[in-house]
Amino acid sequence: MIYDGTYQEGEKIPPERTLADQWDVSRVTVRKALELLEEENVILREVGSGTRIMYRNTGHGGTMDTVTLTAPARSPFFSEFIEDFQKYADSQDSLVLFAQKAENGTIEDCLYRLYEKGLYNAVVWLDDNKVDFERLKRLRALGMNMVFFDTDLAVPYADCIHLDNEAAIHELCKSIRAQGGESIGYLGWDREEIFSIRKRKEAFLQTRCQRDSMLELPWSRRREAERCSQELIGGLLGQGRLPDAILCTDEDIGIAVSKVFDRMDIRSVILAVIDAVPGSEQQRMISYRQNFPEISRKIYECLKSQNENPGIWTAKEYPMKGILDR
Repeated sequence: MIYDGTYQEGEKIPPERTLADQWDVSRVTVRKALELLEEENVILREVGSGTRIMYRNTGHGGTMDTVTLTAPARSPFFSEFIEDFQKYADSQDSLVLFAQKAENGTIEDCLYRLYEKGLYNAVVWLDDNKVDFERLKRLRALGMNMVFFDTDLAVPYADCIHLDNEAAIHELCKSIRAQGGESIGYLGWDREEIFSIRKRKEAFLQTRCQRDSMLELPWSRRREAERCSQELIGGLLGQGRLPDAILCTDEDIGIAVSKVFDRMDIRSVILAVIDAVPGSEQQRMISYRQNFPEISRKIYECLKSQNENPGIWTAKEYPMKGILDR
């Protein structure tokens, strides 16, 4: 009821006798439950004044025996991160569990189900899901330790760790220019609500030159990335407007464009990609990949800090540098 918002911050909850009658349990059981909630700093019991709900934006003092990774769905990008995080957690003697968000559910409800099972440490990847800040605030107050990956949306209720998108775009553009690319076609999705899409576009707009162009694929057709890329590149080629380089803003677009280049035998255009593109025959490729081992270490250390320093922890955002491969 605290999580659902039935009892609001600072609100008094019913007395023990009322709760016992409501849930058909003994007052001894109710009293023990309230003692546990008080130990977790979820409620404040005052003699003669009653019991109030107390929200505290602090860490949950506990152990790192178990860490849960939560995401809307499996993807090549997230699977690669899981592998590196698993390796680091194993080295620290922590068990890693994966919890996939239900298709029609919310990230917050998924996290609350983990909380009910006594799993208080969660790493979260939102993808294109929105955040319910009120429920996130309640989860933090209940004692959920959280680190959000690839976003900055969860501050101030969770640490947020993501690629330094400005550095990624800057390094790729710099490398393209060094290889003689005078015109860059920036190719991204049209869904700016997603943190990485928005930040990378903003970074490119700050560094673009006069001959550069903005190109977008429809997010609604993201499962058809290769077909969309084929239509776009074919159109540019037919109009004689194909740029010296195509800068792909994520792995899915990079893989799609790489396949189109191979199929159309396009060898003169530089392909630049944020994240990796395996198995391509395209020779002129530059990639800026996320340093997942370092990101994994940072995420783990943030969760550990929330466990070990619950009273002084405050949420922070951590942009992480990647690795440029020419």
